[in-house]
Amino acid sequence: MKVMLFIIAVTFSVLLNGFAFSILWNWFVVPSLGVNELTVSYSCGIYLLINYVTTKADIVRSKDTTEIFIIGFITPIMSIVVGWAILQFI
Repeated sequence: MKVMLFIIAVTFSVLLNGFAFSILWNWFVVPSLGVNELTVSYSCGIYLLINYVTTKADIVRSKDTTEIFIIGFITPIMSIVVGWAILQFI
């Protein structure tokens, strides 16, 4: 049950953050720089990439072995799985 809730929470978080990223990008970056608009799918992928890169720095500060395991092994796997799922909608 906890695993299912975790998967639902991660999926909802990625979608919500991707939606917010796409809205903010389209509101501020597109008009000011004249670049293309981002879809929610691309925004979710960019969010995952940014989250993946910035989370790596936390592993150095952690002393908890469970947290190190999650950051070091689960985060990359979940990023790839969720990224692959998002790629199916692009």
